[in-house]
Amino acid sequence: MPIYNHDMKKLSYLVLMIMCAFAACKKGAPKDDGLQICWIEPPIDTANIADGCISKYSTPVNSRLTAANLAIATQLFNQNSLSTSNLSFTDISSSTNYLNQSLQSIRADQLYKGLPLFYSDIIFHFTAGAYTSTSGTQFTNLSPDTVPATKLQPLYKLFKAQLNHDAMLGFTGKSYKDSCMKAEFGYYDLHNQVSSLPVGSFVKAWKVTPVIHDYPVAFFRDDQLNGLIYYFNGIIIN
Repeated sequence: MPIYNHDMKKLSYLVLMIMCAFAACKKGAPKDDGLQICWIEPPIDTANIADGCISKYSTPVNSRLTAANLAIATQLFNQNSLSTSNLSFTDISSSTNYLNQSLQSIRADQLYKGLPLFYSDIIFHFTAGAYTSTSGTQFTNLSPDTVPATKLQPLYKLFKAQLNHDAMLGFTGKSYKDSCMKAEFGYYDLHNQVSSLPVGSFVKAWKVTPVIHDYPVAFFRDDQLNGLIYYFNGIIIN
């Protein structure tokens, strides 16, 4: 059977994805407590990248909910004596069960001293207005400090170097050459990247994206130069 142009295009995407996957995590990469944390190897060179436009930002608490949905979430938490401290509500879904009882699921990001715990959201479930269960781990006994060590310009250079290093991004023609970047300081659970680490292995980290886009996104350790934890360019091939 002949391979048509669109098939060749998909095949090219697949080959590039496989190449990127193998390039992203190699044996001998930097390690954390004796365990590999999948950084780029060798470390990306930022020497030839000029300073650029980057600003620090913080996601406002509960900013992803409408006023009406925030009122529903707050009421459910209050009537069930659940604390809303260290939570930032992000989504609410409603339905009914076979008994025609109302079902609500409220998703929330977790905070520590006002700073986000990246990718550590939890979901609270309610039936007929009564709290029933929680999906995810709620973290309460954390101890990292809240003072960042990394400055913004090194983050800008690391992020731009990562974009330049991304073969898939270049293949699709996407360019962020003149884009301003934004950086949010918080905490990242390394268990999300290395399952053998205990849940709650938080380190201080920065989330960096273009100002007007959610992707590409990169997370860098605050305490390690070139400490890339996770990178995703937002490209999904179906």
